[in-house]
Amino acid sequence: MKLKGFGVMLVVLVAAFGVACGGGDSGGTTTTDAVTVDNVATEGDVTPQPDQAASEHGVQDQGGPSESGQEVSGQEVTTTDQGTETPSTSETTEETAEACTKQCADKECGPDGCGGVCGSCPQGQFCNASGKCEVSQCKLPETWGPVGAIATASIPSNATGCPHNANDLAFIASMANPEIQKAIDKGQMGIMLEFQGVSDFNNTASFTLAGLVGEPTAQGGTEFLVDPRSYKAEDCLPLISFEDASISSGLLAAGPSEFYLNLPIPQLGGNLEMTLKEAEITAKIQDGAVTAKDGFIGGYALKEDLDPIFQNLKDQCKTDQSKPWCQYAQYFDMINMFYKDYTIGGVQKKALAVCLSFTLKGATIKGYKDVSTD
Repeated sequence: MKLKGFGVMLVVLVAAFGVACGGGDSGGTTTTDAVTVDNVATEGDVTPQPDQAASEHGVQDQGGPSESGQEVSGQEVTTTDQGTETPSTSETTEETAEACTKQCADKECGPDGCGGVCGSCPQGQFCNASGKCEVSQCKLPETWGPVGAIATASIPSNATGCPHNANDLAFIASMANPEIQKAIDKGQMGIMLEFQGVSDFNNTASFTLAGLVGEPTAQGGTEFLVDPRSYKAEDCLPLISFEDASISSGLLAAGPSEFYLNLPIPQLGGNLEMTLKEAEITAKIQDGAVTAKDGFIGGYALKEDLDPIFQNLKDQCKTDQSKPWCQYAQYFDMINMFYKDYTIGGVQKKALAVCLSFTLKGATIKGYKDVSTD
């Protein structure tokens, strides 16, 4: 299995959720052969609702244990004469969604409505709004501006420094972080930031910060090959683009925009899509070059976007339990406990506030990787 970017992170997070909730036989380890990315501009500010009194793990409105221990996770619990507690079957949560019906009539490509795709277009073509493959008329970039590659990344243990002052995944930091860093060190999670047109890394009022995904030519090296799918096939512009980024006295600020991943991954039954809404990036530029410390990427992963992905993974496990994520499938629905209500673009939505701290090292792009065999 060979995934690149947020695929790594998806499996890592699922494993960590499982361990955090008291289950799993793997001791928190997971397969780390996946990928990550994410993309482009949104509007409106995002503010958590003031009445969200989360528990230390961010659990919202789940009922929690009562003083007598008779209520757990929003389920009624009955106590027998022997003192054993049994969840009432009439109070089950919405953990068993019906099988999703794919919407692929008259479509060659594009989302199927169930977390997968109806099909993929050949190299040099893109999927248009009608779900048809269309020949691209644009040309991918042949040169790049200054580039920094993410050298270290981790989920912070709290929300300090995180955009929006929110980090709903803090409680799994100690379990997930070793696997995230392992994926970076092995070249399986290659994320680059391109500082388009920047020559002054102390003060530049406005520029485009582009996010690219790829892999190092040698493990631990600074020369990278870009995945051509980092660019939109219809216009060859970066999927991830913060168009009004700035550097002031060495402090980088970018966003809000979207941090977006859309890569075809047959092992997950289609495309893996992970979009952080209202994403922001901050970092301290060092040495007047493309190196940085104290960096943060943060945004919101919507429940409505994640549900089809998890449902698709669960559906695959019904027919093939050998899939590497199936050992954690029983925990997918537990993620529902951690969503909170956030106002995103003026609309209240269930979401996870995702925060990643990072450092950058200087890098050079040498060309494009071959994706014909992916």
